Amino acid sequence: MTSLSAPLDVGFDYTRSLGPVLGRFMTGLRDRRIEGIRGSDGRVHVPPVEFDPLTARKLTDWVTVGTTGTVTTWTWVP
Repeated sequence: MTSLSAPLDVGFDYTRSLGPVLGRFMTGLRDRRIEGIRGSDGRVHVPPVEFDPLTARKLTDWVTVGTTGTVTTWTWVP
């Protein structure tokens, strides 16, 4: 019995699209501006979320929160 084999090159080449909400946020960071988005309860979410966590409605009220900020927590999920 003869065994056959062939080279296998597995890859997943792609470009990540951020979409309109995170795209605007990242463009703001590039331009040294921090923007968030106001939720139905008045809180400003930074980084912005597309939908209100309380009502699930689409959010559109952008707010410039400043040119500097402090990271208070972060996590890494491999």
